[in-house]
Amino acid sequence: MFKTQVTDNISLKILEENDAQTLFNVVDQSRDYLGEWLPFVSFTKTKDDTLQFIQSSLQQFIKNDGFHCGIWYNNQLVGVIGLHYIDWVNQRTSIGYYLAKNAQKQGIMTTCTQFLIDHCFNDLNLNRIEIRTSVENYKSQKIPQKLGFTHESTLRQDEKLNGKFCDSHVFSLLKSEYDSKS
Repeated sequence: MFKTQVTDNISLKILEENDAQTLFNVVDQSRDYLGEWLPFVSFTKTKDDTLQFIQSSLQQFIKNDGFHCGIWYNNQLVGVIGLHYIDWVNQRTSIGYYLAKNAQKQGIMTTCTQFLIDHCFNDLNLNRIEIRTSVENYKSQKIPQKLGFTHESTLRQDEKLNGKFCDSHVFSLLKSEYDSKS
């Protein structure tokens, strides 16, 4: 399967079925932390729920319609990053990510997101990347802000989190903007 070294201690690998228990443990151990911003956490109750996610992610990868990679830090699975979809006609995608609570504040997600941006623009020849975050998820917003994304809009009641509808920010980065910064 696809695996790549991002830095000396960070690698990305397409999630495989045999990662299900480890990934479930990552989510379960950070359940309260992740559940505040990610709706899927409340539906992830067993290893089988995680296995189902991985199987669907593998089908997405096979169809060339996005992918989800495990983030491995010092050889331990600490999170996930991936492309929600790839719109090949319009050459655009959306990046999603999450990181275990104990892996925060080490620059892991910024590094992985930068790597994925490079891949999207240079290898996949995409033109536009979006990142959406809850308006109250300030930590997640720091990633696109640090990486030069533009805040485009705020979507009203875009996502249901913990029983209530919440607004989301939309950040985008265009290949022409990225190329001019390189």
